Amino acid sequence: MFRQTAPRPGVALFALGFLTLFLQLALIRFLAGIIWNLGYFPNLVLLAGFIGHGFGFLLHRKIGDHASLWLYLSVPAALALFLFLVTWLRPSMPGFSDFGGIVAGELFFTATNSGEREGGLWKFGFWFAGVVSLFFGIGQRMAKVFRQFRPLTAYSLDIGGALCGIAAFIAVSYSQLPPSAWFAIAAAAFWASAPSVAKRLAALLPAFALVALIMARPVEVGLLPVDGSVQVETRWSPYQKVQLLEVTGGRDEPFRLVHVNGISHQELRSTENMRRFAGWYALPYRERQRESLPPPRSVLVLGAGVGNDVAMALASGAQRVTAVEIDPAIHTLGVDHHPDRPYADPRVTSVIGDGRRFLFDTGESYDLIVFALVDSLVKASSMSQLRLENYLLTVEAFKRAAERLSPRGQIVLYNYFRQPWLVDKLMHMLRVALPPGAEIRSVEIGALGVLIAQSPPDPPQERPDYRSGEASLEPATDDWPFVYLQKRSLGTLYLTSMVVVIGFAALALAAYRSDAPAVRPPLATAFLLMGCAFLLLETKSVIQFSLLFGTTWLNTSLVFFGILASVLAAAQVADRFAGPRWLPVCAALLVASSALPLFLSPGGLLGFDMAMRLLLACLLMFTPVFLANLVFGILFRDREDAELYFGWNLLGGVLGGVLEYVSMVTGYQALSALVAVLYVAVAALAWVALRGAPSRA
Repeated sequence: MFRQTAPRPGVALFALGFLTLFLQLALIRFLAGIIWNLGYFPNLVLLAGFIGHGFGFLLHRKIGDHASLWLYLSVPAALALFLFLVTWLRPSMPGFSDFGGIVAGELFFTATNSGEREGGLWKFGFWFAGVVSLFFGIGQRMAKVFRQFRPLTAYSLDIGGALCGIAAFIAVSYSQLPPSAWFAIAAAAFWASAPSVAKRLAALLPAFALVALIMARPVEVGLLPVDGSVQVETRWSPYQKVQLLEVTGGRDEPFRLVHVNGISHQELRSTENMRRFAGWYALPYRERQRESLPPPRSVLVLGAGVGNDVAMALASGAQRVTAVEIDPAIHTLGVDHHPDRPYADPRVTSVIGDGRRFLFDTGESYDLIVFALVDSLVKASSMSQLRLENYLLTVEAFKRAAERLSPRGQIVLYNYFRQPWLVDKLMHMLRVALPPGAEIRSVEIGALGVLIAQSPPDPPQERPDYRSGEASLEPATDDWPFVYLQKRSLGTLYLTSMVVVIGFAALALAAYRSDAPAVRPPLATAFLLMGCAFLLLETKSVIQFSLLFGTTWLNTSLVFFGILASVLAAAQVADRFAGPRWLPVCAALLVASSALPLFLSPGGLLGFDMAMRLLLACLLMFTPVFLANLVFGILFRDREDAELYFGWNLLGGVLGGVLEYVSMVTGYQALSALVAVLYVAVAALAWVALRGAPSRA
């Protein structure tokens, strides 16, 4: 009955590819706004999706066609129920306290209420298993359709759908549409991929989602409650969930507060209010006055947020203020709601973008550069350990800031640093970044620390190497930008994740061996390692483009789009032109191009103009991506049981996701060596397997 009313298999597979990627991106963003501190660990959602999808491909033969269809039809209702339960249970990430968290040796400026920490492990297990189950339901159905095509035809349809999925998510992110729009688009993809009876079921998805959102209304004010507060509005920026609250209770005068992913993040205060209750905003200007320095005429604020620092700079006599803020939703709240309306002042130039990129692109000089509470509540992407501000707090960034200072100019950093070692680390980084003779000091205002670095009157031409110095704490650099790590280390959390993923791979091997005697372990292992190496390549591309062009959502999205476009192009070339005889040549070029960043650092491209930097970056980063998928296509195109090999490739992506943690010890350049080694192993395994592996006729 269902086969008679089903859409054409090509349409169904394309829609399934769209649904898989779009829903994964939607869940990464949505769950970060619901689950305590998940914004720091979005790769967990990515890994859960890969695990579910990979197991769906590997185990689909254990599920009959009729059961497979009804399992897929249950996905919309399961998704709605999952969203409701997660919103109601309010799970949290383990390892956080009422004040902050040190998880696997990494410091986080955030909190989790004691009540929400109860049952944290089982709630964590519930939502992780829920994501795995959802993508298992999609993956097993996709494998059934996948099998109806030649391997590379199926792969191309999948990647084509994924390309459209990421393009759609770029559009909804740019438009700052709410989650109801995201899941409506997912419902449309489900509609296009399922038989007509399923379309009637899919029509219920908006109703399920609406019920879930209505039921979730009591917790919309925020995960971290504020006494006497009422919600004014909610925006979903391209990075996070942003809420504006009106706070009328307490001993302080009324003010407005910004929550990010449910956690208190910024306040909107008038200049007079800041002088009374938040003295650190005025401290740099008082210090200049104490040292008989004139008020700064030009000020650069990095992490301008809702505009408090901008308002204080204007009130302190600044004639030119450049305000750089990465999140457009937070900036808009400042434009619309800040009591002093600083962004409307003609002396202010607003820049929506990455502060690190602005530092390297601007030719202006400033009397004062303020790193204004630059700490985010999210990672830059689900594929890396970078937060939005990581590349803003490196030795190279501080050096560039020093170059943009006018004579006797100052750099100011302030935050609730939580740990004395972090203050020491930042002071050491400033000391080695600024010229000899620079004055660097720290001031404490309650729990908040302020660091002030002042350039010398006549800076010498030579600067010391950042590796010298007496500090025991290694400074954060562009290769190892982990400012919140006390030392290079892999904590228990990350080591445990690696063990769990290896366990999943062993389970997969045990589950499918009896059903797929034609699938040879050497070739399956080669596809596993290709998935692992390719995810590391994707991660490196995102990280390197973040360094060169800014850690913005659009940059990251376009890199993913470019990678998928390269994958699709490579699949077409492999299908039409590149036969098995090309495999040794392609593998050799792939290993060489993967290792090239070891000798040609992406940071060295910062000296080129924008057009040349973009051209060289694309050649350096997309060449191995193309070659990797050319090798994949050559090995994949004639395989019998191709969907099982693809399942192994997906599980390899999970392994690559956890191996990225190694960068916290080695730095990101060393990942190039790991990728090259993995592809050498792939070539060796493929040579062994292809001597007698069966092919699809």
